[in-house]
Amino acid sequence: MDCLPAAPYDRSVGAPEPVVELPSLPKLVLAAAALAPLLSAAGCGNGGSEARTSPPPRDPVVAVAAVEVAPRDLSLSLNLSGTVEPIREVRVAARMAGILHAVNLEEGQRVQAGQVLARFDVAEQAAQLDRAHAQFNLADAGYRRARNLRDRQLISEMEYDNARAERAAAESEVRLWETRTGLGTVTAPSAGVVTVKSVEAGDAVSNGDPLFVVADVSTLVVKVGVADVYVARLSVGQPVRVSVDAMPGRAWKGRIRRIFPAADPESRLHPVEFQIAAGARDRPAPGYLARIDVDVERRRGVLAVPSEALLASAGEDPFVFVIDNDKLERREVVTGVSRRDWTEMLKGLRPGELVVASNPANLREGMAVRVSELVGQPGGGPDQAENPDDS
Repeated sequence: MDCLPAAPYDRSVGAPEPVVELPSLPKLVLAAAALAPLLSAAGCGNGGSEARTSPPPRDPVVAVAAVEVAPRDLSLSLNLSGTVEPIREVRVAARMAGILHAVNLEEGQRVQAGQVLARFDVAEQAAQLDRAHAQFNLADAGYRRARNLRDRQLISEMEYDNARAERAAAESEVRLWETRTGLGTVTAPSAGVVTVKSVEAGDAVSNGDPLFVVADVSTLVVKVGVADVYVARLSVGQPVRVSVDAMPGRAWKGRIRRIFPAADPESRLHPVEFQIAAGARDRPAPGYLARIDVDVERRRGVLAVPSEALLASAGEDPFVFVIDNDKLERREVVTGVSRRDWTEMLKGLRPGELVVASNPANLREGMAVRVSELVGQPGGGPDQAENPDDS
């Protein structure tokens, strides 16, 4: 509605002042209340409609590693440790006193039986050998003449015997200096690897001084002390698994080579010798720390899951997370024996079910999951997971 301007008021005429009538307060309040919904609708526009129709946010799907519940073989294993050693070591010592003229090898070098390792300076012995040969030649010639004269009965038997004895003594002197000269050549007593080299060319050594150690590495063994309660469960030829800290991820097959009948008087442990399979690729070197796993008891065909799949709260039974239709279900279980990294399931799980295999602590029941990896496939069992090298 258009509003006309009010006529000016002239106070000089003496007319009464005009009166402006204002609407009452209750009417203003009612009018504002009536307009509020319209203004709200106009101000919000389509935004309110979108807020009412957008779907609620969904929980993210978590990728997990799972294992199938299946019959497996569990073994009670002894975990032992010892040092890898060659089956035998030969310490090569000097058999004469003198100066080393040459040393022909370094530590770690493989040698054959009879191979020359070092040579002494034997110039003096060689000169004595030449002198002995000359004396022998002279004695041999005298013996031949005496024999000829005896045959012709021109000398007595005593003179012949003296000539023969002189020849024998000269021959013995030749053999003596041949032996002493030969002692100057140091050879490997057997095939193997030189593990210790104690001398260099030019060193002066005495008779009996250590020179080298040659190890027969064709057979490698680990000798470990075992408590008597377990020795009765071991037998010669029993298979074992061998691993070393210096070569992670590798394992080798082996066997029990010897079980010593008497225990060590101090430790009360029985020495047991384990042999690493001969011919295995990249076998550990002597001196490495080895770990031996030997089964002393085997349980076959039991339901088992990885031990790290188990969770337990204070005062509650252990439980696992079962994957059912891509959702997590908390399932309480009754456990049996634990062997290595696996635990027997006596109650609570059925064959064929999928269980979260590792790191379940951050999960919760009802969470949506996706199996990204299936571990511990049934058939091989936990005992075959190491894949020891036997070739």
